[in-house]
Formats: sequence, structure tokens, C-alpha cells
Amino acid sequence: MDNLILEYSNYIYGISKKYNYIDKEDIIQAGFLGLIKASKNYIPGNTKFTTYAFKYIKGEMYKVINDDSLKLSYDLKRAKRKIEEVVTILEQKYLRKPTIKEISEFTGIDIKDIDYLLKIDTKTSSLDNYDIKREYDIDTMLSLKDALLNLNKDELKLLKLSLIMSEKEVGDKLGMNQVKVSRTLKKIRNNLKENMW
Repeated sequence: MDNLILEYSNYIYGISKKYNYIDKEDIIQAGFLGLIKASKNYIPGNTKFTTYAFKYIKGEMYKVINDDSLKLSYDLKRAKRKIEEVVTILEQKYLRKPTIKEISEFTGIDIKDIDYLLKIDTKTSSLDNYDIKREYDIDTMLSLKDALLNLNKDELKLLKLSLIMSEKEVGDKLGMNQVKVSRTLKKIRNNLKENMW
């Protein structure tokens, strides 16, 4: 049995990569369970063992995915907490519960993702048919938003202009020399890094 697990562990890890929104340990354990079941039922013949085992491995993984008592991954829990923090901030600002659109505008996160994160139960949840893999990292975006809120009005203006103009053009527009613009931008970037991490 140990030889079987060692021989096919990379195969199972490869299949499990698709399910990055689920606790890796749970999904890999399910994969090994499927492998063991396949080895007990496999009769050598026309079908390769990996082809035969694949349906058993995937079947056990799907059981974990569809389990209502599934533990959410740490990243999803963290993202949900961040969204809840933003909701609290916006409630204080608007003196009412913010809309999902307002939360999306504040965080820069897609409305669909915010809606999903607000609906899930962080203790247990089913993640059926939901792919949290996005082009961005929710936690990083929220950290950046928090860090930007710590900038003063002039720093924010300078940073925004630097995204569309050269340092010399920014300096000319704001009445600063290019060296001062460069130093100020470096200071702003360092502050953003410190506040994000």
C-alpha cells in the first residue's frame, strides 16, 4: 500500500491543484482514498491503472467539495473578515448598511465575489460550483486600499499623477523639481509597503 501511495502521490497532487479553494489536506486525503479504492477494484486489462483510478480519485475529491461541513481555506476566511471590516467602515461612514456595489467600489473587488463572501459561513460551507481563483488577490487589494487611505491629500494627488505622467511633468504641474518628486514618490511607496505588510 505504501508503495502505491508513493508511486502515485504526484498524480494525486496534480489533480488536486484544480481545487485551490479547498483545504489542500482534505482534498489530497480524498485523492489517496480514491487511489486505494481503485487499487482494490482494478483488474489489469485494456485500461491503464491511472485512467481507471482517475474516476475514483475525482469521485472522492468531489465528495469533499460537495460536503456541507467543508472547512473553508484560510485565505477565504481572511478575505471574508476583510470584507466584514470594510462593511463596518462603510456603515460608520453612511450610517446605514452599505450596498454590495458600494463595497465593490471601495475595495475594487468584483460584486460577484463580494456577494459570495458575504453569504458564506466561515465555520462551514459548501463551495459547489464556485471558482474563487481570480486574477487578483483579494487580501492584497484590501491591504492596498487601507494603505492608500493613510496617504494625505497631496501625497495621493502626487501618486495619481505619477501613474499618467513622467516625474518631470508631475514636478512642473505641482511646482516641484523632479528630484523632490522622485524622493517623495519613493517615500510614499515605502509607506505603502509598510502599511500593507
